[in-house]
Amino acid sequence: MRYLRKSFLFLFILSLFVCSFTVYNPQAKKQEITLTKIGFYEIRGTLFDIHIVNDIAYASEYSQNNFYIINVSNPCMPTTLDKYSIGLPHSFDVEDSVVYIAAWDQGLKVINVSDPTNPLEISEYDPGTVGDVIVEEDIAFAGRLYGLDIVNVSNPSTPEKITTICDDMGVHGSFFQNNFIYSLAWNWTTELDWIIVYDISDIMNPIKLGEFEIGSSSADIFVEDDIAFIANEYNGVLMVNFSDFSNPSILYTYDDVGSASSLKIRNNILYLANGYTGVELLDITNKTNPTVLAEHFDGGQSESIELQENLIYVGDSGDGLEILQIEGLEIESTSGFGLSSILLLNLYLVITVIRKRKRKNRISFA
Repeated sequence: MRYLRKSFLFLFILSLFVCSFTVYNPQAKKQEITLTKIGFYEIRGTLFDIHIVNDIAYASEYSQNNFYIINVSNPCMPTTLDKYSIGLPHSFDVEDSVVYIAAWDQGLKVINVSDPTNPLEISEYDPGTVGDVIVEEDIAFAGRLYGLDIVNVSNPSTPEKITTICDDMGVHGSFFQNNFIYSLAWNWTTELDWIIVYDISDIMNPIKLGEFEIGSSSADIFVEDDIAFIANEYNGVLMVNFSDFSNPSILYTYDDVGSASSLKIRNNILYLANGYTGVELLDITNKTNPTVLAEHFDGGQSESIELQENLIYVGDSGDGLEILQIEGLEIESTSGFGLSSILLLNLYLVITVIRKRKRKNRISFA
């Protein structure tokens, strides 16, 4: 009987241990998804870039020379915090209450937005025409007509150039991942776009790893799992496999006659601002067979896109900043070795030790 009880206890705990292998990972459940416009902020002109930080939307509008700071704590009723005049603001990035704006022929503008109602320019980095910028860990990557400047901005008041890469090409988009910088670069001789990849582990001595010709009119880039996704205004979304830097190749091209200009990826879903066809959500679980999950179009031209939880912020030229709510996109659990498994294993070990101690005590009193 004692043997049966021991066996039962062991099997019971073992079954709990095995069943606890399910943990919750953020993987999108593909079902009926709808996109509903819940908010709108009127902006005349062309919205080039959008970022959302702490319930504040930052938006660059280059045709009217304005940079907008918008309160979106209530996404149904966005309100103005400030409209800052700046010449031809293109791409920008936000880091620690400082905004770095590629202001085209005015260089890189550095704006303090700790008080979003009173933005203050604190410095500028002016190497000539700057059309793109991203900031990672106190380093700014400024795309120019000739080259990508790597700039130390640990002190935003005094940006200092470290070095330049791609100095014979025009860089108009970059993405940083795992100490690699992927840049969209325009070859002035062939008039074609390339992806150029550098290893910047040693920031003073970047090493070129690979390059790949992708045609022309590339507007945005996002990299995930060694695959570069490029929004191309004429050819849709190009997926380029960079698992081997010395031999990159086209994995797949998605084109539905839109005008792809901006994209983001989250949980195997590609969010695409696709020009005159609006916003599209694509399931890219199978990279060679993406499927459309949802679409939204109500006029205008979707130029830029940003994500925040279950909201999509769209820069819609002709309309302004549109805020879409995603409905029907659930998170489902996937199998894996979870914390509960470890806890149950520890529980089993504790019970075993207690039982052994009780047995030892019984023996000692016998």
